[in-house]
Amino acid sequence: MFERFRIWAEAMQRRLSRWRARRHAAYEGSFQTRVVADRPGPALRRMVLPLVVVVLATVSALVLVSHPPVQGVGRGEVGIRINTLSGATTEWSEGSVLVWPAVHRLRVLSLRDQGWRAAQMSRADGPAPLQSLEGLSLGADLTVRYAVDPLKAAALAKSLP
Repeated sequence: MFERFRIWAEAMQRRLSRWRARRHAAYEGSFQTRVVADRPGPALRRMVLPLVVVVLATVSALVLVSHPPVQGVGRGEVGIRINTLSGATTEWSEGSVLVWPAVHRLRVLSLRDQGWRAAQMSRADGPAPLQSLEGLSLGADLTVRYAVDPLKAAALAKSLP
Protein backbone atom coordinates (compact mmCIF):
# COMPACT_ATOMS: atom_id res chain seq x y z
CA MET A 1 0.00 0.00 0.00
CA PHE A 2 2.83 2.42 0.82
CA GLU A 3 4.49 1.51 -2.46
CA ARG A 4 1.36 2.58 -4.37
CA PHE A 5 1.27 5.88 -2.50
CA ARG A 6 4.98 6.52 -3.27
CA ILE A 7 4.45 5.77 -6.99
CA TRP A 8 1.42 8.06 -7.09
CA ALA A 9 3.31 10.89 -5.34
CA GLU A 10 6.24 10.59 -7.78
CA ALA A 11 3.88 10.65 -10.77
CA MET A 12 2.20 13.78 -9.44
CA GLN A 13 5.56 15.39 -8.83
CA ARG A 14 6.68 14.68 -12.43
CA ARG A 15 3.42 15.98 -13.83
CA LEU A 16 3.70 19.17 -11.75
CA SER A 17 7.31 19.77 -12.78
CA ARG A 18 6.38 19.37 -16.48
CA TRP A 19 3.50 21.85 -16.03
CA ARG A 20 5.81 24.37 -14.34
CA ALA A 21 8.38 24.01 -17.13
CA ARG A 22 5.75 24.70 -19.78
CA ARG A 23 4.44 27.75 -17.91
CA HIS A 24 7.94 29.12 -17.41
CA ALA A 25 8.79 28.63 -21.10
CA ALA A 26 5.60 30.42 -22.18
CA TYR A 27 6.35 33.50 -20.07
CA GLU A 28 10.09 33.59 -20.52
CA GLY A 29 10.05 35.74 -23.65
CA SER A 30 7.36 38.17 -22.45
CA PHE A 31 9.23 39.66 -19.48
CA GLN A 32 10.75 43.10 -19.85
CA THR A 33 13.36 44.70 -17.68
CA ARG A 34 12.09 47.74 -15.79
CA VAL A 35 13.90 50.15 -13.60
CA VAL A 36 11.93 50.51 -10.40
CA ALA A 37 13.35 53.89 -9.44
CA ASP A 38 11.92 55.54 -12.58
CA ARG A 39 8.29 55.04 -11.51
CA PRO A 40 6.71 58.10 -9.92
CA GLY A 41 5.14 56.30 -6.92
CA PRO A 42 2.76 53.39 -6.25
CA ALA A 43 0.73 52.24 -9.19
CA LEU A 44 -2.86 53.40 -9.14
CA ARG A 45 -4.11 49.96 -10.20
CA ARG A 46 -2.76 48.42 -7.00
CA MET A 47 -4.43 51.06 -4.84
CA VAL A 48 -7.90 51.03 -6.40
CA LEU A 49 -9.17 47.78 -4.89
CA PRO A 50 -8.13 48.55 -1.29
CA LEU A 51 -9.56 52.07 -1.61
CA VAL A 52 -12.88 50.75 -2.92
CA VAL A 53 -13.05 48.21 -0.09
CA VAL A 54 -12.32 50.88 2.55
CA VAL A 55 -14.92 53.27 1.08
CA LEU A 56 -17.59 50.56 0.91
CA ALA A 57 -16.88 49.45 4.48
CA THR A 58 -17.06 53.04 5.74
CA VAL A 59 -20.33 53.78 3.95
CA SER A 60 -21.83 50.51 5.19
CA ALA A 61 -20.80 51.28 8.77
CA LEU A 62 -22.30 54.77 8.57
CA VAL A 63 -25.58 53.43 7.22
CA LEU A 64 -25.77 50.76 9.94
CA VAL A 65 -25.03 53.30 12.69
CA SER A 66 -27.50 55.90 11.42
CA HIS A 67 -30.25 53.37 10.59
CA PRO A 68 -29.86 50.29 12.81
CA PRO A 69 -31.54 47.23 11.28
CA VAL A 70 -32.88 45.93 14.60
CA GLN A 71 -35.20 48.14 16.65
CA GLY A 72 -37.02 47.36 19.86
CA VAL A 73 -40.62 47.44 21.01
CA GLY A 74 -41.08 47.76 24.77
CA ARG A 75 -43.73 46.54 27.19
CA GLY A 76 -47.11 48.15 26.81
CA GLU A 77 -46.31 49.13 23.24
CA VAL A 78 -47.14 47.79 19.82
CA GLY A 79 -44.85 48.12 16.83
CA ILE A 80 -46.27 48.52 13.36
CA ARG A 81 -43.76 47.73 10.60
CA ILE A 82 -44.80 49.34 7.33
CA ASN A 83 -43.32 48.07 4.08
CA THR A 84 -42.67 51.19 1.98
CA LEU A 85 -42.60 49.21 -1.27
CA SER A 86 -45.91 47.38 -0.99
CA GLY A 87 -47.69 49.29 1.80
CA ALA A 88 -48.28 46.10 3.81
CA THR A 89 -48.25 46.33 7.61
CA THR A 90 -47.26 43.79 10.22
CA GLU A 91 -47.93 44.13 13.93
CA TRP A 92 -45.26 43.28 16.52
CA SER A 93 -45.58 42.99 20.27
CA GLU A 94 -42.65 43.55 22.64
CA GLY A 95 -39.23 42.41 21.49
CA SER A 96 -36.85 43.07 18.62
CA VAL A 97 -37.99 43.87 15.09
CA LEU A 98 -35.88 43.63 11.92
CA VAL A 99 -36.29 46.88 9.97
CA TRP A 100 -34.43 47.15 6.64
CA PRO A 101 -33.43 50.74 5.86
CA ALA A 102 -35.35 52.26 2.92
CA VAL A 103 -37.67 49.22 2.84
CA HIS A 104 -39.47 49.32 6.22
CA ARG A 105 -40.61 51.96 8.67
CA LEU A 106 -41.41 51.14 12.30
CA ARG A 107 -44.04 53.08 14.23
CA VAL A 108 -44.15 52.36 17.95
CA LEU A 109 -47.47 53.20 19.61
CA SER A 110 -48.08 53.10 23.35
CA LEU A 111 -51.12 51.05 24.44
CA ARG A 112 -51.18 52.63 27.91
CA ASP A 113 -53.56 55.38 28.97
CA GLN A 114 -52.10 58.79 28.22
CA GLY A 115 -53.15 62.27 29.13
CA TRP A 116 -52.93 65.71 27.57
CA ARG A 117 -53.49 68.88 29.52
CA ALA A 118 -54.14 72.29 27.98
CA ALA A 119 -51.80 74.31 30.21
CA GLN A 120 -51.92 77.58 28.24
CA MET A 121 -55.67 78.07 28.63
CA SER A 122 -55.87 77.01 32.28
CA ARG A 123 -55.69 80.62 33.60
CA ALA A 124 -57.72 83.66 32.63
CA ASP A 125 -54.58 85.81 32.68
CA GLY A 126 -52.42 83.19 30.96
CA PRO A 127 -50.92 83.21 27.46
CA ALA A 128 -53.99 81.75 25.69
CA PRO A 129 -57.20 82.34 27.70
CA LEU A 130 -60.67 81.47 26.46
CA GLN A 131 -63.16 84.26 25.77
CA SER A 132 -66.85 84.30 26.48
CA LEU A 133 -69.45 85.88 24.16
CA GLU A 134 -69.35 88.99 26.32
CA GLY A 135 -65.55 89.30 25.85
CA LEU A 136 -64.56 88.14 29.32
CA SER A 137 -61.35 86.10 29.73
CA LEU A 138 -61.91 82.63 31.12
CA GLY A 139 -59.59 79.88 32.25
CA ALA A 140 -60.47 76.23 31.78
CA ASP A 141 -58.61 73.28 33.18
CA LEU A 142 -58.95 70.76 30.37
CA THR A 143 -57.47 67.26 30.55
CA VAL A 144 -57.97 64.59 27.89
CA ARG A 145 -57.27 60.92 28.57
CA TYR A 146 -56.84 58.60 25.63
CA ALA A 147 -55.50 55.18 24.69
CA VAL A 148 -54.85 53.44 21.36
CA ASP A 149 -57.13 50.51 20.53
CA PRO A 150 -54.82 47.51 19.90
CA LEU A 151 -57.20 46.13 17.26
CA LYS A 152 -57.07 49.32 15.20
CA ALA A 153 -53.36 50.11 15.70
CA ALA A 154 -52.29 49.02 12.19
CA ALA A 155 -54.91 51.21 10.49
CA LEU A 156 -54.01 54.12 12.77
CA ALA A 157 -50.28 53.82 12.03
CA LYS A 158 -50.93 53.88 8.25
CA SER A 159 -53.04 57.03 8.47
CA LEU A 160 -50.60 59.01 10.65
CA PRO A 161 -48.16 61.32 8.87
